Amino acid sequence: MDAVRQFLGNLKLNVSEEKSGIRHASDGVEFLGYDIHTWNSNQVRSVRDTLGRNYTKRNPDGLITLNVPRTKIRQFCQRHGYGYPDTRWGIDRPALINSSEYEIASQFNAEYRGFVQYYALCVNVKAQLRSLQFVVQTSLLKTLANKRHSSLAKVLTSVRNRDGEWYVASRDLGGKLRRVRVWKLRHLTRPSVKFAKVDALPRYIAAFARTDLVDRLFSEECALCGTSNVPVEVHHVRKLKDHVNSPLMAQVRAARQRKRIPLCINCHRNVHAGRQRDLRMRA
Repeated sequence: MDAVRQFLGNLKLNVSEEKSGIRHASDGVEFLGYDIHTWNSNQVRSVRDTLGRNYTKRNPDGLITLNVPRTKIRQFCQRHGYGYPDTRWGIDRPALINSSEYEIASQFNAEYRGFVQYYALCVNVKAQLRSLQFVVQTSLLKTLANKRHSSLAKVLTSVRNRDGEWYVASRDLGGKLRRVRVWKLRHLTRPSVKFAKVDALPRYIAAFARTDLVDRLFSEECALCGTSNVPVEVHHVRKLKDHVNSPLMAQVRAARQRKRIPLCINCHRNVHAGRQRDLRMRA
């Protein structure tokens, strides 16, 4: 490392002592969130060539592999409040119970899918993240059970389909039932290494907005002018002045439970500017 420090010093660059070092390949190193080390195996397997001849072959040693660090899995579960991956114990997330079930499942999908897709380049990624999936699914079921005031068995029966997939449903402002599929490891498609984007960070802020996701996605026309196939916003009929000094979760709960009307952008601006009739008479 002294030669490296001297070379970089000539370029007026500094060496990060925390991230730099010389290690044996079998010990591995953590880089960009990946655990990189060599894979050694003494396993001997039987293979058959194109001529139909059987022979034994030893697996290659010293292959460089990408792996998921256990510390990253623990930090991910702790950051989002899923539970404890080491003991495979999931817990509910009370902060999401004011959202619709559609939005709760979408929030879990976005967080979990983003984490798994970041580590999609790892070897045997599905086997390494199987315990994490169990914790995430248990946390989702417990969160829905808390919202419904029901049991895990009843929630699991209601979301599980005949084909083995899980679907969570909610009704939009028009009363139509909307379903979202719960994302699982089986839905992961391994990306090509050549075009992989390992530094693309996922975005998942849907469940913490003032309006519900199912209201924003499936509002098809403006309630005032009747315009359809345009961007629609959700307007709160009654104001939230009486919740200014309330805790954050009380404000979110009030914003999501009060009467909401889908409006196009022009009508929404006119309502707030006083150029449109008062919608509070309809509430």
